[in-house]
Amino acid sequence: MSSDPEKGVSSCVPDVSQCVSSRAAELKHVSLNVDTSPEQALAAALQKQIRYLTGAVVGLGLISLVLFVLLMGIGHKTMKNHHDIEDLQSEETTSSSTGGDAVILATGSEAYSGYSAQGSLFEGSGFWATKNELPDGGRSDFQAVSDGGEHIYLIGGLDSAGNVADTMLAYDTLLGTYDTTLEKLPSPRYRFGAAYLSGEIFIVGGFDSNENSDAGRPLSTAVAFNVTSRTWRTIANTSVPHGDTCAAAIGDKVYVVAGYGNDYETLTTVEVYDPSTDSWATAASLPEPRGDISCTAVDNTLFAVGGYYDPSGSWQADSFHNTLYSYVPGASEWTRKQDMPTARGDKAVTALSNGRLLVVGGETHARGEVTQIPVHAVELYNVEHDQWEAKAQIPTARFRFGMTSSGDDLVYAFGGHQLCTTGWFGDWGDPDCMEKALSSLEVYVDQKHPAVYVHTKA
Repeated sequence: MSSDPEKGVSSCVPDVSQCVSSRAAELKHVSLNVDTSPEQALAAALQKQIRYLTGAVVGLGLISLVLFVLLMGIGHKTMKNHHDIEDLQSEETTSSSTGGDAVILATGSEAYSGYSAQGSLFEGSGFWATKNELPDGGRSDFQAVSDGGEHIYLIGGLDSAGNVADTMLAYDTLLGTYDTTLEKLPSPRYRFGAAYLSGEIFIVGGFDSNENSDAGRPLSTAVAFNVTSRTWRTIANTSVPHGDTCAAAIGDKVYVVAGYGNDYETLTTVEVYDPSTDSWATAASLPEPRGDISCTAVDNTLFAVGGYYDPSGSWQADSFHNTLYSYVPGASEWTRKQDMPTARGDKAVTALSNGRLLVVGGETHARGEVTQIPVHAVELYNVEHDQWEAKAQIPTARFRFGMTSSGDDLVYAFGGHQLCTTGWFGDWGDPDCMEKALSSLEVYVDQKHPAVYVHTKA
């Protein structure tokens, strides 16, 4: 049977009574729809919408209540953790203050009672890449100086035949090429200090021959190279000679720090050069004598790192140091900072952005018997937190090499010595170190990260 009115009476033939009842019900339904006024229909629709909205509001209220309960729980936990850390910073804290937590991650370097500092969360980060080698073969005992832009200048040093060099190269950090056409130094020089300031590279001290190095006769002369005109000029001599020294620029002045004086006296002398008057003055002395020292400037502070000094004067092989000293221009003394993890000399140091300095490679000893043992160690110092952290090690262990950083915080390590035997057990005629001088260039890429330190239950 069909209930569609358009199909007519013929659809009622099989069961007339049932059909009539069905038609009556349909007509009743139709009459109700016809009799409903527009106002009543609108009211019914509004009531339906009100019921829907009421249900939605109730649902949202329940969801909001659940979220509120969850947020209260999170807030309680956050406040508890905050108070736990405050408790840990108190001297009266006990190991139960953290409710059994085994590790604390902190953005500062504060000590926590009952916990032992384990270093940076990001130790070992960064990586090294190999770039184009030096064009003129192996080189050691020279300086690499950045002009603060896209060029690095490689100055003097020893070549692989042991000759003291007077050559100068410019490395283009964008193209990866070397310019070999620069004007030579006024005289050969190696193991000197170098610093860039206001368009000039200042070269201070060092040795001009192997004979004078063997005899302990370092230089007190200094020269400056203008990177725009590509010309050299002579500047005033330092008050005392400095060999195996370092230099750095702060503000409008250049500092030269310690090194070896005449007859290999290990110096504490610090001198400061003022280009405006072409004169040197004495600054506060380093707290301890240091040769084979490295230094750099971070913001307005001078840092002197590691080096060699044997207080007994017997030149023991194990007399390398891990000290870090800082100096603010005009201060009456230096400040000792946290010691570098690895004691070493003849390493390289450079400043990075955000108040950091990076120390790479260097020389150590073998069981206190011989020196000229290169190290792979790379360590980053955070000035703000007075903390060191190990970084990715340099693939080729080296010492007496040239290194600097470019404006984009890439660090370039050129040449240097690998493990060599010259001077072992008094045999200074052995040419092994010169013959093994490196020509390689390895570039460090730092991975910047927040200063987060790990503390574990003591």
